[in-house]
Amino acid sequence: MENLTKQQIILLTLLVSFVTSIATGIVTVSLMDQAPKSVTQTINRVVERTIEKITPVPTKTDGGQVTIKETVIVNQDDQIMGAVEKNSKTLVRLYKKTIDGDVFSGLGAWITSSGRLITPAIIELNQDEILVGKTSDNNSYELAVAGVNNGLTAYQVILDKIATSSLPLKFSVANFSAQDIKLGQSVITLSGEKTDYVLSGIVSGFIDKKVSVINTSAATSTASSTDTVTVTDLVPYKFIQTNLSSKDLSSGSLLINLSGEVVGINSRAEEMFVPVGVIKVVQTAVK
Repeated sequence: MENLTKQQIILLTLLVSFVTSIATGIVTVSLMDQAPKSVTQTINRVVERTIEKITPVPTKTDGGQVTIKETVIVNQDDQIMGAVEKNSKTLVRLYKKTIDGDVFSGLGAWITSSGRLITPAIIELNQDEILVGKTSDNNSYELAVAGVNNGLTAYQVILDKIATSSLPLKFSVANFSAQDIKLGQSVITLSGEKTDYVLSGIVSGFIDKKVSVINTSAATSTASSTDTVTVTDLVPYKFIQTNLSSKDLSSGSLLINLSGEVVGINSRAEEMFVPVGVIKVVQTAVK
């Protein structure tokens, strides 16, 4: 060591540090492999990703900018809580008002701010029964059928009936995802008969189903001046499967990605979700 130059000592120090870091990594991986699953899952969920925010701040002296880097830790819990908060006002609980009391009938989601919602729940009403939608702020609104298409029913709020709010109607509309959901992607479901109930899981598969879509160009070319002709095409869509149990789901439960966007709606408490594309088809078809 006494005969080594300063540069050689520095290089030797770097080599020792490199070897030590490799040994530390090997030991850590070995210990992780031997640790119980509950411990490793906790460690893996502590930090999902790190985001660096660069905030330009003007200085008072020369008018230039000072760049401040702020490191924000985003974990899965924060994403789930954010997604629930974004969509809790979107969810509508549907009840039949009967002489014996309110009967829970399923869930729906607002698709227009004026009070139109969509649901896959099958709701049959007797002559003396009415359907109401209850929102997260404990207001109730009477609903009437606006149309049925591809197994989904659209309802519209009937104004000035049993609304428990005197404020102008302005509902929180579902923010539908514009991106195709991927196999293995993390998702949550938002449901609950009386209060919000959340489950987390992953997309486990897809089921190809054909959906009736109005072909406007074909309908226009076929129709005469006196007749209106509707031409439909059968278009394939990928219905979504998850690893969540159907016994924990209500018809109309929302399927949401971790960005807080709605990617599907549960089809009649089955282990399958209607994708956003089909919801948009129905939204367009039901005027």
